[in-house]
Order: sequence, then C-alpha cells, then structure tokens
Amino acid sequence: MNRVSASKLWQIAQVLQRPVQWFFEDGSDVSHPVKRETLELARCFNAAPEDVRKAILQFVKAVGNSNAV
Repeated sequence: MNRVSASKLWQIAQVLQRPVQWFFEDGSDVSHPVKRETLELARCFNAAPEDVRKAILQFVKAVGNSNAV
C-alpha cells in the first residue's frame, strides 16, 4: 500500500493549488481539471528525497513570484 504523510500531502496540495480535502473527493471537479502532467509532477515530487523536494519548492516559488511582477 502506498502512503503519503500529512505534510507531503499538504505540499502536493499546495503545488496543485487544491485543498487537501480534494484528494478525498471523487475528483470530478470539472471546473478545475487536473492535467496528466500535473499528476506526473506530483508523483515525481513525492518520490524525490526531502532535500530535493525543498529545493524544487523554493525554485517553483521563485519562478512563480518572478512571473507575478
């Protein structure tokens, strides 16, 4: 059985811009469909070592902030 800790689930939810509860619903929110590449990104992110996940998260935040200007 695959298990995800609460903190990892929260991180994944942040990346996907979804509430944590979204993972426990039927996923039929057609107003915000999730692309296959987004799911793949979340799976790969979860499989990475913690230090790599932290670096990726910092990078994505920096890129997101630079695009907001």
